[in-house]
Amino acid sequence: MEEMDILDELEVSVVPKRSNFLMVLCILTWVGSGLSIIVYGYLYLMLGQLYRTLESFDGGRPDELNWFMWQYLIGAIAPVFCILGAVLMWKLKRVGFYVYLLGQLTPIILSFYTWLIVTGKYNSETVFFAVLVNIIPIGFIIMYAINIRQLKR
Repeated sequence: MEEMDILDELEVSVVPKRSNFLMVLCILTWVGSGLSIIVYGYLYLMLGQLYRTLESFDGGRPDELNWFMWQYLIGAIAPVFCILGAVLMWKLKRVGFYVYLLGQLTPIILSFYTWLIVTGKYNSETVFFAVLVNIIPIGFIIMYAINIRQLKR
């Protein structure tokens, strides 16, 4: 009986450990995505005021309001995917990276579309600002990609 207790004590369960870097990334993602949900949710609720403001400047084109509505709605939904992806990566599941990627790439593509297509300007200044706005999300994607080896399939 005593022999079994010793063997039980020696038996070590191997629990995969996430790196500190991955932990920090996940925590920052939860905080940033949570704030994004609040901000874009608020902006979505304030569309009426935005429309009145646009109307006072240029007659308030309905297509502008429709564009803002979709942009704010996507801006409020995409962080949910980022949070879900970070939770899965916290649990060391590789699928979390792809869920996170979906949550980040959607707003990145949307912002490039906004800066380049909607504004109708294709100069270096517009491209610069389209890239500048997306530096942090692109950086997070790269940092998560560096950690993908420690995530299990």
